[in-house]
Formats: sequence, structure tokens, C-alpha cells
Amino acid sequence: MKDEEIQQSIFDSSDGSNLSEHRGSLDKLREDLSQFGLTSNQSKVYIFLGKYGSKTAPEVCKSLKLPRTETYHLLTTLQNKGIVSATFQHPIRFSATPLNKAIWVLVNAEKERVNMLERQEKSIVELWDTIPEFSTTSEEKEDKFQMLEGANQIHSKITELYTSTRFGCNKRQDVASRFKNTPDKIISFSDLHENYVICIVDVVDSTKITASLPEEKMCKYYGVFLNGMAMIAKEFGATVVKNLGDSLLYYFPETSEDSNKTAFADMLECNMAMLQAHPVINGNMQEESLSPVNYRISADYGRVMIAKSVYSLTDEIFGSPVNICSKINPMASPNGMVIGGNLHQIVKSFGEYHFKEISGYSLGFKVHYPVYSVLRDKAK
Repeated sequence: MKDEEIQQSIFDSSDGSNLSEHRGSLDKLREDLSQFGLTSNQSKVYIFLGKYGSKTAPEVCKSLKLPRTETYHLLTTLQNKGIVSATFQHPIRFSATPLNKAIWVLVNAEKERVNMLERQEKSIVELWDTIPEFSTTSEEKEDKFQMLEGANQIHSKITELYTSTRFGCNKRQDVASRFKNTPDKIISFSDLHENYVICIVDVVDSTKITASLPEEKMCKYYGVFLNGMAMIAKEFGATVVKNLGDSLLYYFPETSEDSNKTAFADMLECNMAMLQAHPVINGNMQEESLSPVNYRISADYGRVMIAKSVYSLTDEIFGSPVNICSKINPMASPNGMVIGGNLHQIVKSFGEYHFKEISGYSLGFKVHYPVYSVLRDKAK
């Protein structure tokens, strides 16, 4: 595409230009994206990055004719939403997440928001009950009607009526019977059992740090950290499974063969890159007026099972390495890394790193499972 077309962009194309034919589709797309919680300008920036490729903030500002301050704010918001990523190079370049994945991210964020509201129900009801009733007249039973407007409100009411009727008819159905009829394909295990390096990167004292943060700031805090870590992991060929609140679980598919030393070296370099990104991550935190973040990385090697869930687009992994990674993570020093004994047996000959046994993790046997700290050998 020619430079003059990029500078003009499809958003300000004039009638008769070769870009004006897309205006109708563009307006419809922005309207559709608004249903996923994006403002008009957020949609505009996302579409621009998705259709024109990675851009710097000044390029976005110039092409879309947006104020400089607003442009940076829009890019940060889209990053926090998880649908735009940024590089660590200078100048920073921003890229749009593929649309199908972006929609999945936005939908799941909305589900989590609704789940959070549901969890607040009890405390809100308790607060409501602390305020006395001031009505002096008693209401007589009489027919009432309720006016509803909007598809969401109507659908919600239909669901409420259906649910109350269904459970009213099933009051005598015991828990065992309901458990027996539960679908057995919510989580389905594949026949794939492989040896992989499993890693977890976890924030230190996140509960204490975020306890006093408002919801918006808390989302930004986790967003800056998790997006940064996920981007680095993917750069080194890792598959990100999921975030576990304030931590990220990922594995390296290329490590299925323990003879593939390059894959194991890439794994170590990935985790070293995460640790080296510490000042960059905290620079982004400072820009958002957030507290600095510290984190730990743990890794181990072993056989895992791959499973698929009807509630997730990504694979789930189960197995001893996942459990051990979770347990040994607190043994790492802040902004440090530890590995389990199985992984150490494979990488201990790597001369670029220094491994030191720091402790043992009890697996319920007399012999403790060895745990090692990992540092880059500065002499190399």
C-alpha cells in the first residue's frame, strides 16, 4: 500500500477515492465492536493497527488525526484490555491481536466482570440489611406488571422465569442424581502425553499491593505485567496456557525431546529475558502511577496430559510438573528463577548459567526433590 494511502487511511477517505467503498463496512464494524465495550476511538485505533500492521504511537496519532495525549491513552487502554501488544524496542511499536482472539479476550473479560459482581452479592445484601425499613404502610397483595426494555433485560427475565420453574420442579431431585447426569465432556483429555518444560511466573505480594487499588488500577497493574510476560514467552516459542490471577502458566512444545538442547536453551533465555525486562515493566508501571512489581519464575520438566475444556479456547495441561512448579515458585528470590531436579539434570551442563542447589521440596517421601536457583554466568 502506498504511503499516501496509509497517511490518508480508510477513516478519512473522501468520496470517490479507492478507499471510500469500505466506509460502510468500517462503520458497521465499529458499531459491532462497541457491543464488546470499545469506544469509537478505541475501535478506530484497533482497526487501524489490525489493517495497517504495527505502528508507533506518533504514526497512529498522525494517521488517525488524534491528539497525542489521547493516542497514548487509547493504546494503553487497548493493551490493558489485552487486544493490543507492544514491543520492547525503541521506539515502541504497537500491534493488534487477531480479531477472533481479541473477541475471545473481551468476552472472557466481561464474563469475569459479571462473576465479580455475582461474588459481591452477599456483601451488598448484608449492607442493605443494615439499613432499617422506613415504610409505615403494609403492601397488600395485588397484580403487578414490570416494563422491560432492551434485549438483555428481556432475555434475563426469561432466563429467571425458566430457571425458577425448572428448579421448582426438581426440588426433590437429590445431589447425587444431578451429579450422575452431569456431562462428562466439559473437560476432555486427549491421548497426548508428552514431556515438556512447564513454567510459572508469579507476582510477589500481589494481594498486599492490590488490596487498596481501585478496580481500574488493579486491572492495569495485572494487565501491564501479564501482557508483558506473555509477549516475551511467545517470542521464544512458548505456549501460554492461562493466567492464574497474578501468575502466568506456559510451556515449551519444542522440549518434548530432551535431546533438543536448542529448545532447552531457548527456554532458559526466555526466562532470563523476563527477568531482564524487570526495569521496563516497572517503567510502564510508573507511567500508570502504579507500584513497582517484583516476580519469581519456576520451571520443571516432566510428563503432562493435554486436555480441552468447553469453556476455553486454549489447551489445559495437567501433571506433576505443573504442581511442582506452583509449589517451588516461592523458593525463588524476588526477580529470580528456580528449577526442579528433573530439569536440572538436562541443563546442568549448559555453561552459560550457574545452578545452585538451594533447598528441597518434599514429595511425601523421605528424600526431598532438589530445587536449584538459576543465574546467568557473568564470566561467560
